[in-house]
Amino acid sequence: MLGLTATTCWISCWIGDSFIVYRGVAGIGAKRRVRGYSWSAEEGIAKLFAELRAKRFGLPNPSVYSAVIQKEDILTYIDGSNKDEREFLLLPHKLSKLRCVWPCHKRLATDELAA
Repeated sequence: MLGLTATTCWISCWIGDSFIVYRGVAGIGAKRRVRGYSWSAEEGIAKLFAELRAKRFGLPNPSVYSAVIQKEDILTYIDGSNKDEREFLLLPHKLSKLRCVWPCHKRLATDELAA
């Protein structure tokens, strides 16, 4: 979905009063930071961030997580059209339906979702 306008992005990730968001992570334990403030509207961008963190910081197990956030729990939306990135800054403790969408290391995903 790269290269979309802000309007298209809002339509593609909008599900009523909530949004589907994606976060790229890598590492184990606290370094993994699954429940962070910064999430993407684009699964592909989140995957790039997961791979970047793994490579740049030497962290294992890059993964992408998806979650649902209610619009009232979004702090801001940044339309980075010139960078092909649409970013949500949100309240991480308000995320729901958190799940691993790529590549899903079963043990790691189970431990993180329980936290």
